[in-house]
Amino acid sequence: MSDTKRNTIGKFGLLSLTFAAVYSFNNVINNNIELGLASAPMFFLATIFYFIP
Repeated sequence: MSDTKRNTIGKFGLLSLTFAAVYSFNNVINNNIELGLASAPMFFLATIFYFIP
């Protein structure tokens, strides 16, 4: 086998991919308009809870 180094995805990239997969960016924008800054913690918590099996 050859010794090649594979790049791995970082924590921020993984978090961003999960966030985008669970919630589309249109929902983020619409909820931010409707609820203001109160919507940001809920999206953050939902992204964290996504990783809990």
